[in-house]
Amino acid sequence: MAKNEKRENEREDEKARQYDLSIYVKAIGMSFEPAIGPSETTHWFSTEEVVSAIKQIDPSAKVDASLVYHALSEAGYKFCNRPSSHGLQFKWMFREKEQ
Repeated sequence: MAKNEKRENEREDEKARQYDLSIYVKAIGMSFEPAIGPSETTHWFSTEEVVSAIKQIDPSAKVDASLVYHALSEAGYKFCNRPSSHGLQFKWMFREKEQ
């Protein structure tokens, strides 16, 4: 791979890392708020489910699991292993807002 091509790929990777997910986090916030713990959680979503939902609405979105993790964490959402689950699978805890 040529040096210029490698630099271009690195720039593309950096742009993808800087992709702004705030509009998606705001959209999530229209229906959900961060749950403090499992007992008040009404919906459980994996990081991949959130990535998939974003890509369904915007197929050109440069989003990956790492970006979703950081965006949801910064917005105050927490994750844990679902109580009484068989195995270890972390999920984000969402609480449905009362309308």
